[in-house]
Amino acid sequence: MADNVTATNPNVAAVLAHKGREVKTIDPDATVLDAIGAMAADNVGALVVTEGGRVVGLISEREYARTVELAGRSSRDTRVRDIMLTDLPRVSPETGVAACMA
Repeated sequence: MADNVTATNPNVAAVLAHKGREVKTIDPDATVLDAIGAMAADNVGALVVTEGGRVVGLISEREYARTVELAGRSSRDTRVRDIMLTDLPRVSPETGVAACMA
């Protein structure tokens, strides 16, 4: 799915070459408080949720704000699996960043 990749619209491979390939992960049974702490410690806004070595979701600061904080839930009592996104898009290294953001 290479889509008009240019200097102003790099592809995923170029972004990963610049930023690195390290991915921060968390277990779905971790508490949301643990996830928020890990994001803060690693200075990232999202974590990939993995179970048994498989990607099963994504938790972000945005999901935390919307589904825990604004809903009056406890980050100590809420599990990552209860708020993680599970319908994740799939892209290849050749996919342009603009397509990823669409």
